[in-house]
Amino acid sequence: MKRVTICLLCRGKKLLIGIKKRGPGVGKRNMPGGHIEELEDAKSSAKREILEESGIEVKEGELKQVAVVGFYFDGKYVFESCVFLVKDFVGEAKDTDEMEDFNLYPFDNINDLPFDEMWVADRLWIPLILRDGKEIYAVVNFNADGTKVENFSYKEVKFD
Repeated sequence: MKRVTICLLCRGKKLLIGIKKRGPGVGKRNMPGGHIEELEDAKSSAKREILEESGIEVKEGELKQVAVVGFYFDGKYVFESCVFLVKDFVGEAKDTDEMEDFNLYPFDNINDLPFDEMWVADRLWIPLILRDGKEIYAVVNFNADGTKVENFSYKEVKFD
């Protein structure tokens, strides 16, 4: 099992989404994030990954943990994702070695996000956070290649 971060960078009611150039989800629209290094806490990892993948620098105090999502593929636990929300950020995203083609997508109507180009489970958990304002612990069970959600569940929690 790998521990990773996913970072929801918002500017008002818009979410920053780019295209992954390598690693899991290559070619999909996704948010900045990535692996948590040994001896690194999740918040420090999120800050580092945002900078590495988008060129945007955020302060740790701007990062609020809003979820933990466990991702299973064909019943095998693969990723534990610590999800962080940044309610407003300064600067513009730039193409990097890891991500490109960043855009700010409005989520006043949550279905305006490019879910057809993202991980199939994103349409299940992202609205709970952005539309409903929930903090969650979720479990996603994909089929072996990640193209279908076999099962999804969540419970509301509170993070410090």
